[in-house]
Formats: sequence, structure tokens, C-alpha cells
Amino acid sequence: MSVPPNEEALTNQKIKEDWLAALDGLVKQLKEWTRPQHGASCPCCTPVCDIIETIIELDEEHIGSYSAPMLYLKTENTLIELKPAGRFAIGAIGRVDMSNHGRRYSLLYSSRRGWVCMENRQSLTKSLFLELLADLAQKQSGSNLH
Repeated sequence: MSVPPNEEALTNQKIKEDWLAALDGLVKQLKEWTRPQHGASCPCCTPVCDIIETIIELDEEHIGSYSAPMLYLKTENTLIELKPAGRFAIGAIGRVDMSNHGRRYSLLYSSRRGWVCMENRQSLTKSLFLELLADLAQKQSGSNLH
């Protein structure tokens, strides 16, 4: 039995809205986690010097074109990109890649577990995120942000 076109369009719109809400929530959380604590300038808390929020245009088969939030986290040594890879990911609802263009971690979204790091299957917590961030923030040979 096939789904009527209008019903399918409504379902796909809901899928897109839910995905964008998940991305917005992730961006908000990551910005909070990378913001230095009030009065603290301790580099062990967060290596991020600057947060750049932008929009990326994506186009996916079932949900069409959409604008999604994207973050750049600038550290002393590198620029780390958090870029939505897409809503439809194998084994997950969607995926965001966290990369310094030398190494990458994938963050998967699950309706049951929320955001999970694909590499170790752990739920994304502040401490795990800061650990991934510190790993990607290590100085790379040939890296030049200045």
C-alpha cells in the first residue's frame, strides 16, 4: 500500500523539522560547552578561542533542500569544523562530522540515546566532547590559521 503524496510530503517535512531541531540543540549545547566559564581563562576547560556559527545548504533525496547550522571552533593551533553530513545515516537518524581536516570524529543522532560518538559508541557528554576537541586541537604540521 503506497502513502498518498500529500501525506508523504508532510512526513518528510516533519523528518526535516525534527532533524533541524536536533542540530539546533547540538549547536546550542556545543557553544555552551566551549564557552569559557565566567571569570575562567583556564585552557584546560576549553581550548576554543573563537566560535563561528554559520549555515550550510544541504540537499537530501527524501527531505529536499534545507539550511542547517554549522560551527567552526577556532583554537590556538587549528580550526575545527562541525558539519552536518546528513539526516539519513546508517545506524542513526543523522550524522555530524567533527574534523580538523586531518582527523575526524562522527557524531550520530539517535532518538533513544541522543548524540553519540561513533568511534567509541559513548553518549556525547561535555567531558567526552572536550576530550575530542582537545585531540583535534593538537597542533598539526602544516596547519596555519594566522
